[in-house]
Amino acid sequence: MNAAVPQPLYTAGAHAPWLEIIGHRLSGHTDRALVLLDRDGRHSVRWPRARRKKEAMAVRTGLERPTPRRPASGYEGAFRVLVGEHHATRAIRLPGQYGPAEAADIRVTWWVHDPAQLVRTGTEYGWPVVARDLDTRLRNLENSYTTARRVLGPDEVAHHLSLPHELPDRGLSYRVAHVHSREADGELLLTQPGGAGYPAEWSAAHREQYSFCAEAIRSGPVALAALWLLRRPDEIRDVLDWRVGNGHLVKEETNWQDEMAGLLGMLSEEEREEVSKLLRDRLLSIGRRVGHDAPGDDWPPR
Repeated sequence: MNAAVPQPLYTAGAHAPWLEIIGHRLSGHTDRALVLLDRDGRHSVRWPRARRKKEAMAVRTGLERPTPRRPASGYEGAFRVLVGEHHATRAIRLPGQYGPAEAADIRVTWWVHDPAQLVRTGTEYGWPVVARDLDTRLRNLENSYTTARRVLGPDEVAHHLSLPHELPDRGLSYRVAHVHSREADGELLLTQPGGAGYPAEWSAAHREQYSFCAEAIRSGPVALAALWLLRRPDEIRDVLDWRVGNGHLVKEETNWQDEMAGLLGMLSEEEREEVSKLLRDRLLSIGRRVGHDAPGDDWPPR
């Protein structure tokens, strides 16, 4: 599928500034502002009718001062700016609670709060600017959580980034509206339901988490205890108590002697007798005293 081409946030007026001003005042659009460029190179904003009513009420109540207006003939350019809300989704992977990264979608609402600055900086498309700033804030947030040895999840992202955040140098603002785990990755899965041992409705993230947990279980209690300590470092005393109380479940590091003893234990009596004779002959050939030739030794061992 082809992604929709984004619409520019502002376009130059097709008519003379005075005609653009008249058309803007008569327009019923509530999501468009008009930015005017005067002969001194300064920009001013004419907001939509709904915004103008709020400004007029603020002036009457003394909350704001009226904005001075120049004669329509004093402008050299006019720009139509979209000031309504826009919605976009940022796909990310967050540190998983139990190991693998967790796929999530961040739903972002963004808008133009300063149309004059937008036109002044030539920012035609707002989402790339918002996404870069959001990425920076997410990395900083993840770093702070890592330093504090905490796991950054969807709820934490929503908590920290839900308030409006301004980008004054571009005239843009945004906020995180919602963060949720991505249940479906959007890929075309060309397998039969339940293929490869996974339920058909599982996403790639679910399959990855399952494989990680299965491998940890196959690795034995040591891997599970290490995962426990990694995710809950404040419970180190509980982990140590478990280690002391379940020492028989934890295999110490083996050496070649342990491996050889294990191998000999798998042989029959006749096979062990044959190995003993071969080993005795080999030791005698290199000048070592074995068996009854060595004081205090009983060969072969019983």
